[in-house]
Amino acid sequence: MATFRDSTMNDGSQASTIGSEAPAVADRSIGSIIAETRNLTADQVERVLQHQRAKGIRFGEAAIALGYANADDVLFALAQQFHYPYAAETQSKANPELVALNQPFGAQAESFRAIRSQLMMRLFNEGQPRHAIAVVSPNAGDGKTFFAANLAITMAQLGGRTLLVDADMRGPRQHQVFGIDNKAGLSGVLSGRTEAKVIQQVVGVPSLFVLPVGITPPNPLELVERPAFG
Repeated sequence: MATFRDSTMNDGSQASTIGSEAPAVADRSIGSIIAETRNLTADQVERVLQHQRAKGIRFGEAAIALGYANADDVLFALAQQFHYPYAAETQSKANPELVALNQPFGAQAESFRAIRSQLMMRLFNEGQPRHAIAVVSPNAGDGKTFFAANLAITMAQLGGRTLLVDADMRGPRQHQVFGIDNKAGLSGVLSGRTEAKVIQQVVGVPSLFVLPVGITPPNPLELVERPAFG
């Protein structure tokens, strides 16, 4: 199960976004980002600039033409310039399930953005009370973790804070998907224990935070039925 709310999302998950304006476009040029990403030498950068001037093309196009970069590098540079979380192939070891992070310009990521748009229009309009979104299904293996994780990423890519809460007390996986610690989490909070640092920021997605399940409890149904979970 998963949920979204004003800072919440989970698998038995919950997620939410707190509206805020996206950061301004960065001052760094596409060229400087590509040069840094590909570790280009000063001589290589000069060759790219010469080719760019000679052909009247963009830096990225010139770098690709000379074999110093590829299309993925250019997309990564654009994403960096616009503060758009994107795990480029050459930059990241992100879990392959995170298609909205690894392949943000692909068909699957576009589908998640379409879902996000509908949710934003229906549930997160300005002036309306904040809502939580629960991602649930009747059976294990239906894809709740995958759906909740990628929806949370697309929500966070808007620039507002998003919290993904993994509430799948029987088979939690969000900590594995995002590569975060699972020693403490939702189960401890619901049982009344005060635990520090239960909410963890996702590396590479500054606006996304995850609350994992923590220790798998022997009484998951009773925990999620407590008022604190509401």
